[in-house]
Amino acid sequence: MKSDNLIVSNNLKKVEFGPNHPIHSKIPWINEQWEYFCPIFIPSGFIRHLESNNPVPVADHNLAIQLKDEILLEIKELKAEQITKLHSPGYKKRKRADRYETLKKTAFVYDVLLSPIRRIPNDILHEIALHLCPTIQPHLGDLETYTAYVSPNSHMPSILERTSKSWRITVHSISSLWQFMRIGYTQWNRAFFDLLTSRVKRFAQLAKSRPLSFQLDDWKRPVDIWEDTIESKKICASYEHCFRLLLSWIFHKWASNRVQKLFFKPFDPSFVLQRIKHYQHQNRIWPHVTTLMILEPDSLGYRRDLRVNSNVAGVFGDEEMPPRTPFIVHKSLVEMILSIPFLQCPPRHILLPFANLQFPNLSRLQLHVHLADLTSPSANAHDRLRPELFMDTFPSLRTLFIDCEASPVKAKEDVTLIFPLLYSVPSIVSLTFTTTQIPQLLLLHKLINDGDTSILPDLRYFNVGISTEFHDRPSTENIGYSTALTTTDINRALPVCGTRLASVKNRLSLVCKSDVDRTRMTALADYLKAECGVEIAFTVSPLVPKRARKGGVRYPCMFDEWSANWYMRDLSLTTYW
Repeated sequence: MKSDNLIVSNNLKKVEFGPNHPIHSKIPWINEQWEYFCPIFIPSGFIRHLESNNPVPVADHNLAIQLKDEILLEIKELKAEQITKLHSPGYKKRKRADRYETLKKTAFVYDVLLSPIRRIPNDILHEIALHLCPTIQPHLGDLETYTAYVSPNSHMPSILERTSKSWRITVHSISSLWQFMRIGYTQWNRAFFDLLTSRVKRFAQLAKSRPLSFQLDDWKRPVDIWEDTIESKKICASYEHCFRLLLSWIFHKWASNRVQKLFFKPFDPSFVLQRIKHYQHQNRIWPHVTTLMILEPDSLGYRRDLRVNSNVAGVFGDEEMPPRTPFIVHKSLVEMILSIPFLQCPPRHILLPFANLQFPNLSRLQLHVHLADLTSPSANAHDRLRPELFMDTFPSLRTLFIDCEASPVKAKEDVTLIFPLLYSVPSIVSLTFTTTQIPQLLLLHKLINDGDTSILPDLRYFNVGISTEFHDRPSTENIGYSTALTTTDINRALPVCGTRLASVKNRLSLVCKSDVDRTRMTALADYLKAECGVEIAFTVSPLVPKRARKGGVRYPCMFDEWSANWYMRDLSLTTYW
């Protein structure tokens, strides 16, 4: 350290402590900018305490308390001065602001020295670190329990490893802390690309031999990109380029055989789908990827002037059908979740996204379907979209979840448009169907309950989630719905013999949002039990997500603990993790 960086104040020798000091980067700065500027001066003897987790000697501990109190007093005086002199001529606002940041940063260093964590033994530190293990789930809402970030300033184990030597040894010894990597939108620019790839490699190294999970988020952009300016377009292009660059690097260059789960929440899902669908580099296909999830970007509702081809079928551009190509077989996938609206795109056939694809080992499939964006095949594509031609697409499928979204005011939306998919998956054992309109449910029930010619011969679990404003419907209409649902003659109140649902374990489950009139729902459940002899599981959801859409009981993904558990609790399904 240069001699001109030494100062003596109140008979106490202090040294400059800034970004050039080797210990400076190991401090878990709460303000990210402090890591790159704002040098401070602290007693020279304090620096050695920042390198370890050992308890601070009593003399140094008391001195740190005294110095921190002096700093806090100066901060208080600086704030009072700012209030009284802010608009005075000659007041140096910028200089006072820099001084304020310096004082706060210095006080934070003293907080690190005085932290009670220094008196905790290493075995206790290990137990604390175990609670930081991620639940390996995508980030879907505000009520997350814990999400691992690749950013060193957001990932808790990365913060702890810079706190002290003891913490560093502890978090490095727990490989499960490094299994799940989430790269959020804040890192999307070219300057950080090399840093991101190096962080990914480091996570893989610290995870040792454990399988890895990725979540790539590109759904949120700076506010000013919505403005139609040259600068905003440059920002948007930079974000998109970096996301594509990283995605290509993961698919084509890194290609670790340890990647097991891939989660995407992209701004434009069509690019991700293109990469997956047209992935011809057979020597680079990961043999151990078991889960693929593409989630709906939360910002779709704000793209008023931006037309983005974000539907599942969008990978085919304006063509009705993709070109005839050899089947692309994804042998490793066992579960796939697609939660992507067919926004601003021409209606498509429900089987179109899966043309030329095969998933021989896929056992779970979840789709979020907008009925308004589905259509019957055109005359020239009818022969190529027949369900029997897709029998080999999902030959091992056992669980199918369809979240069927429809508008209450659009009667033309036809639930039968999803039937071709059901015809192509006769192997399913568990079917879960959510809807906002009971008439859709009646048609589906009729299809399943079609005597000995049922399209789902192995069905054992039929789970239904509905949310409709029963208090706005006449009671006679409710009775009509319940009669059709249970295939019961209302005059005799006896079940019709030979119904397909006689072998289904869980006939019907009703899940009611907390804001729906419970008395009507309870009356419907009581009627089914008393008059039709059907035991029905009726629950009122204790939690409705903040951004839940009006009219539908649904959840974006089975892995979302905070919004899925309340919904799936009574539906005979289990979680995966």
